Amino acid sequence: MKKLLTLSALLLLITANSQETPYELHDAPTFSVDGDFDGNGSVETLSQFITDSLGNRIAHLQEIENDTWDDYVNGFAAKGYRTGIAIAGEENNTLSFNQSQGVYLLINLGNLNKTKGDEIAIIPDVVDQSRHSYCHVYSLCKGKWQEVFVFSVHEDAFDTFDGIPYKSLPGILEQKKGKWHYHDYLEMEYDNPKDVGNMMPLKVLDCTQAP
Repeated sequence: MKKLLTLSALLLLITANSQETPYELHDAPTFSVDGDFDGNGSVETLSQFITDSLGNRIAHLQEIENDTWDDYVNGFAAKGYRTGIAIAGEENNTLSFNQSQGVYLLINLGNLNKTKGDEIAIIPDVVDQSRHSYCHVYSLCKGKWQEVFVFSVHEDAFDTFDGIPYKSLPGILEQKKGKWHYHDYLEMEYDNPKDVGNMMPLKVLDCTQAP
């Protein structure tokens, strides 16, 4: 009886392995921008990469072949993929975005506040069922990345995304007369009624003011 059960279990295992969901490999997206992020007068390179669930950098992503979007989201979540962003040589200070496959946008905004160093804007490409994303603005505060501003973005802005991160998003985040302006999809605060619906100057907190 025991031998019969063992044989049955072996057959089930072989059948299960033969019916595994087929995967194909794709290059994990990478991107980088330069800037003086720590304010010391020298140029650093800020790099975006993909990690597995253990935080190890990977070169390829496994994607289910001929899947539905639900299958893709569930499969991606099960893999534990994350997007990491760090200055070269300073991987111990990495920004990490769960369940994301790179970025829609990674920009050096220049120095927007009284804290030395350039600020960065990031919109991670999060794999989920939502059509809503966030643009995060960070400063390097005493050697650690600190979020100093955030606003919401509707993902119809990315319907033509070709895998190369945007350098600006007209009507959402763009420069006007040398100054960065933004528009929040969900919440915008206006001091003047005539400004309603318009983009507003991007003003961010200093490190000493950030929560």
